[in-house]
Amino acid sequence: MTFVASGCGGDSPPQRLQPVEVVAQQPGDPAADRTVVAELTGRSEEEEQAEPEPREAIADLVVLISVDGLRPDVIYPQAPTIHGLQLRGAAALHSRTISKSSTLPSHASMVSGVDFDQHGLTFNSYRPERGHIQYPTIFSEAQRAGLSTALFVGKRKLEHLLKPDLVEHFEVGGVFCNKVTNLAVPHLRKAEPGVVFVHFSDPDSAGHRYGWMSSKYKTAVHRADRCVRDVLRALEQRGNMERTLVLVTSDHGGHDHSHGTRRRLDRNIPWVLYGAGVKVKKRIRKTVYNTDTAATIFFALGIAPPDTIVGQPILEAFEGHEA
Repeated sequence: MTFVASGCGGDSPPQRLQPVEVVAQQPGDPAADRTVVAELTGRSEEEEQAEPEPREAIADLVVLISVDGLRPDVIYPQAPTIHGLQLRGAAALHSRTISKSSTLPSHASMVSGVDFDQHGLTFNSYRPERGHIQYPTIFSEAQRAGLSTALFVGKRKLEHLLKPDLVEHFEVGGVFCNKVTNLAVPHLRKAEPGVVFVHFSDPDSAGHRYGWMSSKYKTAVHRADRCVRDVLRALEQRGNMERTLVLVTSDHGGHDHSHGTRRRLDRNIPWVLYGAGVKVKKRIRKTVYNTDTAATIFFALGIAPPDTIVGQPILEAFEGHEA
């Protein structure tokens, strides 16, 4: 496994967390939202060693792109690349992140398919003493299925999303997305079948400093969109696009200089699919939740998801499937 930090602190990888008991929320609890909260438990040794049930895969490579702090109402005209994917692929008209709409909890739900009470990452900073996510993720399950995994991120705290022994490659580029693409593009051009996660933090940083929907926030969105374009070009150079799935989304939106609340502006996010098996010019009418991201990736790769996952694959986005 490779750990490289560029422009960030070089703290050691996090230690393992022990499973903890979490009390399930009662119906009507505002933090529960749509997702079902269950007790946070670890897998048995037998389950960890068991091979996942094989399923037919739609894609060989899934590239998950998260544009941190991207509100869907800023995409047009500030993000022409992402807007183009919306027009040519499948896009959700209504998509929402979890009620705890902060970067680390939201990304953890994105890659695990469960709410924060199950994955255990309720904090929002790099805290090595807190260990890593305690629920299976798209990375751990892809690795168990014999697929490659890689993460290229703008924030060191996203290291909490992985188990050090179950991800092959992790690099931190820093705030500006071009530094992340400088790391990711060489890998993408020759990527093996599996999962690649690419994270751009420019809009979130600008939102906190200058305000969401400010001119500098919109400039940061446009800059991140160019980095999405660079990722797509690298994938085209790699070839085999008919078996490559690209999913572009975000962890949260924002308002004024902040986010993290249950407000609609904080929770509304874009959700766009493009590539392998995806319908063209498809508008997804149902509400998509960021827990559905992991479930959809499991479906595309033909990997059986964990039994207690609450996200659902968005099947209507794919050819041969209806809502």
